[in-house]
Amino acid sequence: MVDSQQQANDVRKAKQCVKFVGDGCAGSYTDFYRRAVGDLGNCSSYLPGDRVYVSVNGDREGRVRPVDAQVRRSILAILSGLCG
Repeated sequence: MVDSQQQANDVRKAKQCVKFVGDGCAGSYTDFYRRAVGDLGNCSSYLPGDRVYVSVNGDREGRVRPVDAQVRRSILAILSGLCG
């Protein structure tokens, strides 16, 4: 489980973002964030200036490993800021 300092840091970063990329195992913070952001999570389009929070499961039992789709979404988010 994530310690309270790490959790506070995650919440601070998430509050600064307008979109989210990530999938996590049930009960993980990544899964919680994905469900909390609803339609803003794992989008297929990003606009220049979008601040995107990317989260993956750490080394834990039952973890969801980042998949190609998540990596592609992350790259799209980065490129939208560089090419906008």
